[in-house]
Amino acid sequence: MSSPLCGLPVEVIGLISGFTAVHDLVAFCRTNQRIHSVCFRDIYRTVDVEEPARAVKCSETLASNIFYAQEVRKLKFLSYPKYPFRRFRVAFQSAMRNLENLETLLLYTHPSLSACLSAAHFPRLRQCSIPLGVFADSFLRRHPDLISLSVVPEQYHGDSHPYNFISSPPLLNLPYLEHFIGPEIYAFKVVPHSRVSHLSILWNTHRLRLNRSAEDIATLALSSTNIAHLENIVGIWDTFLLSAIAAGLPHLTSLEFRNVSPPDPDGSQIFISHLGAAIAVLPTLTSLSILQNPLRPPGLLDPRDLDREFATVRSWGAMSPTLRSAVLPSETAWSRVHVREDVWYPATKSPNRPDMLVRVKWFLRLVVSSPVQELGLGYARVAEAVAGKETLSTLRMEAERRGGVPEFDIVPTATGMSISITF
Repeated sequence: MSSPLCGLPVEVIGLISGFTAVHDLVAFCRTNQRIHSVCFRDIYRTVDVEEPARAVKCSETLASNIFYAQEVRKLKFLSYPKYPFRRFRVAFQSAMRNLENLETLLLYTHPSLSACLSAAHFPRLRQCSIPLGVFADSFLRRHPDLISLSVVPEQYHGDSHPYNFISSPPLLNLPYLEHFIGPEIYAFKVVPHSRVSHLSILWNTHRLRLNRSAEDIATLALSSTNIAHLENIVGIWDTFLLSAIAAGLPHLTSLEFRNVSPPDPDGSQIFISHLGAAIAVLPTLTSLSILQNPLRPPGLLDPRDLDREFATVRSWGAMSPTLRSAVLPSETAWSRVHVREDVWYPATKSPNRPDMLVRVKWFLRLVVSSPVQELGLGYARVAEAVAGKETLSTLRMEAERRGGVPEFDIVPTATGMSISITF
């Protein structure tokens, strides 16, 4: 006896399949031929392979069944089998020929994978992430309608790329490109005369040390659209690059620097000290981020870093009325809140409970220990909103009684914060 679902109109079955998880949809398709003919398209519309064992089987299926392959709109491979890699590569390259309707291609970088793209052509492709290799140029010439592109080397440490970082590369014509991620030498190929407004660049440290930043930024400024968002992944804190960006890309709204080399506190502080001059000449800047990899483990936030950063962001805010947020090396996301007046609040960039409590304690201590004339009433109002009026009032009374802010702990509650003062 057939299931009542089998008698439903095709449109209703299709609607159901659109809200069904893939593993349940596979079982649903096995019920009968009619269900399979309607729903198999949703199984293969997005192919997301995260396990190496599935990579071979999926590639062989798409290579052997052109009907399944033609339903694929998004293909994402995050991992590949180490063995049998040759079998996978043959199947994958064969599958590439069948993906006529592919719109999004996301490939995790592998040194041997770029050869699989040597003859691939996807007429509808608009977004792709491909390995940096000898076949990347020819692949991109066959896909001039791309809107988003990521070209990433197998590994990036800031000091080396598998290409000549000095020579002037031939341009690639991608007139509709809006987003780009990749090494600076590849950005010089694709950004000029494109529509790129969002850039994420992996800068080669050796190239930065040549002090050619002004020339390099001038090349990126040849985009037919103003570059609004720029992320710089670097191996050194280079103030020459910062100055070149401020002079050559005046329409930035978002600017980020992420250093992937071992931590250099002195270098980062020198770099931050130069940011004020850059902010002053970027009239539309709203977001700024300065981060150091690897990120600091939770629970090691030093309140003295918050003291220093608070003074810095307040001075930047005085220079730039448009600046709304600044993420600094303590991984604090300083947010500009307007409560009758501007208030810089130390928000937590990631869900990190220990550091969140350190930031709240620091902010409460700042508000209680500082004269109202120095900070303004806005800070007190934000502190009351975060911890509650009763908590803030208790802390103030104890500070007045003891002649200074006492040691205290806070615990989040449903209505705000409860406070425990050390006697």
